[in-house]
Formats: sequence, C-alpha cells, structure tokens
Amino acid sequence: MDKLQVTKELFRIGAIKFGSFQLKSGITSPIYCDLRVLFSYPQLLASVSELMWQCVGDITGEFSHVCGVPYTALPIATCVSVKHDIPMLLRRKEAKSYGTKRMVEGVYDSGSRCVVLEDVVTSGSSVLETVSSLQDVGVAVKHVVAIVDREQGAELTLTNAGLMLHSVLKLSEMVDMLEAEQLITTDTTQMVKQFLSTSQVPSKPQSVQFESYLTRCDLATHPIAKKLFHLMHHKQTNLALSADLVDSRAILELADQVGPHICVLKLHSDIIKDFSIVFTQQLKQLAEKHNFLLMEDRKFADIGNTCKLQLEGGTHRIAEWADMVTAHALPGRSILDVMTNTGVVLVGEMSSEGNLTTLEYAQATAEMAEQHPNKVVGVVSQRKLLKNTGQLHFTPGVRLSGVSSDGKGQQYRTPDHVIGSCGSDIIIVGRGIYEATDPVKAAIQYHTEGYKVYLHRINAS
Repeated sequence: MDKLQVTKELFRIGAIKFGSFQLKSGITSPIYCDLRVLFSYPQLLASVSELMWQCVGDITGEFSHVCGVPYTALPIATCVSVKHDIPMLLRRKEAKSYGTKRMVEGVYDSGSRCVVLEDVVTSGSSVLETVSSLQDVGVAVKHVVAIVDREQGAELTLTNAGLMLHSVLKLSEMVDMLEAEQLITTDTTQMVKQFLSTSQVPSKPQSVQFESYLTRCDLATHPIAKKLFHLMHHKQTNLALSADLVDSRAILELADQVGPHICVLKLHSDIIKDFSIVFTQQLKQLAEKHNFLLMEDRKFADIGNTCKLQLEGGTHRIAEWADMVTAHALPGRSILDVMTNTGVVLVGEMSSEGNLTTLEYAQATAEMAEQHPNKVVGVVSQRKLLKNTGQLHFTPGVRLSGVSSDGKGQQYRTPDHVIGSCGSDIIIVGRGIYEATDPVKAAIQYHTEGYKVYLHRINAS
C-alpha cells in the first residue's frame, strides 16, 4: 500500500475519526487518531510498518536496534524487526519489582544505537520517555519514526532534544487526501487545519544543556577539573592518549610527538618494564611543555590505608607525578579520604564486553562522585552519568571507524557516538594512535574529530 491507500484504510477502519475529542494535553480536537485498532488488521499493520521502515531506508547504518514506544508501537516494532532482521528492544512502562528489574529488555550493549518507533506524535513527550530509558542503559538514539505527525510541536521538541523526526504522514496531508477522495468535506479540512494552526503544544525546555568547557570551568570546584576544562578550551582538544607501552623511552617519544594534540596522557605505570623516577620527571617536563595532564590508570580498589600506601609509596610513587588517578567506587567513601592532593576519576562503567558494571552500580558511582566534587574530577563511563556539569566524563574504547572489537573483549565506538550521542567529554584513544603507521597524523584526526563533535553539540544546545 502507498500513503493514500493507507490513509483511506485508516479512515475506513475508524483509526481516523472526526468530531470533538479531548486529547491527553487537555485540548479539544476536531480529529482523533486511534491507531490501536491496527492490531486487528494484520495486512494494514504490515503495510504501515513497511512505510515506516522506508522513512529511514537511507540511514539504516546509523542504528543497530529498533524499539517501539509502549504500547501501540510495540507490534509495529515487532513487524519491522522480523521483516528486516533487526534486533528489537522493549522498553517497559514500569520496572518489574522482581527478577532483573530492568526497564529495557533485550540484548544490547553500551555501544548500541536504536531507532524509536511511535504511532502518533503530538508533543513528543512519550517518545522522550522511551529515549530517556534507552539512554539510561547506554543505548544511543538519534532517529524517531512516527506513523502520524499531528504537527502540533513534536518535531520542534524532538529537535531540541537532539533527535530527528521522520513521519509517514502529516495530519494536514491526510485530510487533504481524504478531501480529494471525497471522504470528508472541504469545511472539515479547513476546520482541522485551523485547529492545527492555533493549538501548538509548547516545546518544553530541555533539562540537560551542553555547556562549553569554559563555562563549566567556572562551575568546577576541584582545581584539577578547573585546570582541565581551561586546558581543553584553550588548546581546543578533548583527546586523551592511553599510552599503554612497556618501554619508558617509547612513551616519552610518543608523548613529545602527540603532546600538542592531547589534553591528558594516561598511563599504566605497572606495565612499564624500566619505570623510574627519572622517567616521571621527564614526563612531567613534557606535560608542562605541551600543556597536558597526567593520569595514572591504577584503578585503586582497596581499603583506604592500602590505597594510601599504593598512591604515595612503592616503586611508582604515583602521588609525586600524577595529576589524576582512577579508582573504583566499590570500597566506598574511604578511598576518597586518602587521596588528598591528587584528582580522583571514579570508574562507573567499562568498555569491555561482558563487564559487570551494572546500571545500578554506575548510578551509585555517579552519586558518590557528585557528593564529593572537591575530591572527584569526574567518572569513567560510556555515557553521561553526572548532573554536576563541573565534573567530567572520560570514555575509553574509541576508534574513528571500521573496527567494533579487538577480539579480546574491548568494544569500540566513534567520537561522534561517544561525545555527540552519549554526552561524554573526553575520548580516550590508545592503539588507534600508538599502533598507527603515523601516530601524529592519527592523533590529529582524533583531535580534530572529537573537538568538532563537541562544538556541534554545544552549538545545537
């Protein structure tokens, strides 16, 4: 069926009604779209589902899953999933009080991208509820497809939320077709169009605003966070290099080469076979020369006293040279109490396949970070977890394109996905740079792409 045939069928089965109807918003409308009756017309349901799929036919590479807004769009999503062999996710209206208690059912990971399907959009609020639930579990959403756009403000609301609305039919288009087929009168068409022109649903301001690094510098309370925001703004980079090399000379050479393009150099000091205090002194000199910060990715996870000994003593004497260290929230508040002169970045989520950092753990980590902004610079995460814009999100597992996994559990996502869709602040890149034929060229590519996406994000806000 084409759009005209679908419109005529929807009218015939009573899915499009004319009269006087009170909408969810409280507005009285001369037209009502009740697409729940589609359930009882399998062929029409299949035709409508296929027209929705055609709306995104050119961008199918931009999503890996499909999800219907509860409840009318659920069978539509099922039709699309089965016909086009695309995995489906199911978003619950409410979480179960037993079992997994998940709001989103299905198989997905933090790198999944989903297109959301809806039957009718008026204000767009129901769509945003579903999108929010998906984003809460790390699933990114850019595209929304509706059968009918009532043209009362949903497109503006969704655009303001960074979403693109595709619709099979617009309400004014439908009444024009019904009038041309002599199924409704000219007076009815004019009445509907007059109603649409005078009954726009106001677009609600978004609660999440993407502020510039410079603005957030003023909001930060931790001195390292302030320094990092300021550095990122003036150096115009959000690239962190994970220098996972085992030779100190190779690390120093790499740091000197790519230093102009990074804001953070991240190390695993315990893998460096010839580690020495002389090495850290040279590293600090390079950090000052090229204006970047040093992060030791130690992932502290013990009782406070042990962490203090690991931080200040031993072979690595981390506290003497690292601006920031990573730590797990697992031990609780005590781990923060011993880190007095070093910025802490709490690990809320990991990029490895099958990791055990659940949504509840990530949220608990975020709460711990926000309760202690004077101690915590930010979090390692796969998406935006923090409401405090004076703290930062660091995201590992970033590749420009082409590779989704390293075969050893590491999962990769693009800078556009990490910063643009998931709301992170800093992309952490390792092998994509130091294993490149030309590490400097690769660093410039990541530097340019990451900052470009950031600029687009704040400009779109």
